Amino acid sequence: MRASASLAAGSVLLALLSGCGLGLMQTARTTPPGELDANVAAGYVYNQMIEERGHALTNFQLQLGLRYGVCEQLDLGASLFMGVGALLDAKYNFLPADLPLAAALQAGFGAARDIGSGATVLHLPLRAVVSYDFLSGWLIPYAGLGLGLFWILGYGGEAHADGELVGRTGSGDGLIMLSAGLALFGGTACALYVEYSWWRPVLDDPGDRFAFADNHIFMAGVRF
Repeated sequence: MRASASLAAGSVLLALLSGCGLGLMQTARTTPPGELDANVAAGYVYNQMIEERGHALTNFQLQLGLRYGVCEQLDLGASLFMGVGALLDAKYNFLPADLPLAAALQAGFGAARDIGSGATVLHLPLRAVVSYDFLSGWLIPYAGLGLGLFWILGYGGEAHADGELVGRTGSGDGLIMLSAGLALFGGTACALYVEYSWWRPVLDDPGDRFAFADNHIFMAGVRF
């Protein structure tokens, strides 16, 4: 009952959290030193809420971001988060840049304020990303696996059936985030991306009056 009530109360917030600024849309390879890349992507989120309330505009997601190469194996990123916030991250490729195989670790921090509910959302993502360059980088399959933690503040207290409030655990809500995608013309100045992501809730803080559902995220975009 708690999850169902929370999902119903936060359908718009759920849709915003389910994709805006959270698609991977990049390989494990970092941006070359001193270069600045931009990416624009759009996608669609499918989850339990769509079955309950039908299709809605908020299920269509937009992602905008920038990446700057600090050195050969490290770059920094900034992207739109929930439409009104920002997500900052760093990605480090553990393998030499001249190898076709790349293996990176990406960590970041995001914050936004939901206009509809007034809630403040904090996000801490941690991902491992791998990719392999085929045909001199013209075709690059990639995959990412990680944990995303969300702290939702100011969304109200959660109640049991008897009306008593449930206290926060402080753990936030955690999701396993799995992504698989393909970069076309990845070794050129302009690359095309197609991607599928699956989010699976594994941690829930009962005190934030919000519960995630399984999410299926389909995205396509361009990096230039």
